[in-house]
Amino acid sequence: MTRFFLRIVDYTIQITIEGGDCPLKRVLTDKYKAYLTDECLHPDLLIEARKQYIFRATRIKNHTYISLYHKLPPNKIITSVNMGRLQSHFFLKTVIFNFLYGKKLVFLHSSAFLVKGKAQIFIGDNGAGKSTIVKMLKKDFVPLCDDMAIIKIHKGRFYLYQVPYPEKNLYEKTNKPYPVAGLFLLKKAVSFSVQKIYMTEADRYFDILNRQISFDNNKKEIIKLIAKLNKRFFRLSFSKKSTESIKSYFSKEKI
Repeated sequence: MTRFFLRIVDYTIQITIEGGDCPLKRVLTDKYKAYLTDECLHPDLLIEARKQYIFRATRIKNHTYISLYHKLPPNKIITSVNMGRLQSHFFLKTVIFNFLYGKKLVFLHSSAFLVKGKAQIFIGDNGAGKSTIVKMLKKDFVPLCDDMAIIKIHKGRFYLYQVPYPEKNLYEKTNKPYPVAGLFLLKKAVSFSVQKIYMTEADRYFDILNRQISFDNNKKEIIKLIAKLNKRFFRLSFSKKSTESIKSYFSKEKI
């Protein structure tokens, strides 16, 4: 029996696995190694992977669905060690995010990079350039994400946490909180420009922000996001030829 402890944002997850080597262990030690931590006496979530677990099947209309796990109150999840690598990935991603859901965290579809110890976040609908802008600047700034970020609001301040699962590009992962310096709404254009978005016009972008929030589309959190980031909410227009202009903008001493 092997125990793993994951530390994600401010929460600890204990995973107990029966038997020897298995795909779930390999996924944990490979893809989640940045989140492995020391033993915790009072974990927030308990996961047990058992040899004798029986998968449960549910038939809905003409389809059969297999449940990879089941829950036991108050905070335990039971699963099987007999999952393949892909199933193990899916299981961990699903369980972790279902657990974090409801913890007063914002799951933001976004990309971000690190500038002088702070996170610059980019949002926009599909095709707006969230991944493109990070690729353009990855040689000059450290990429943090290109798909989703976890945003925590603590004492009126915003912090970005990287999601623990692999994204499109295999950026280095940590459980470090990065203070948020700015939120940029992306727009493709012929030339580069940055304009501040004021609260008087922020409601025009509410629907776009709403689409970037995962899971429950928590409108209260979006309103809080706009209000608290009022001084750091911008519209950034750019093209693929704007690399040097964007680099120069984010290299300024004060943004």
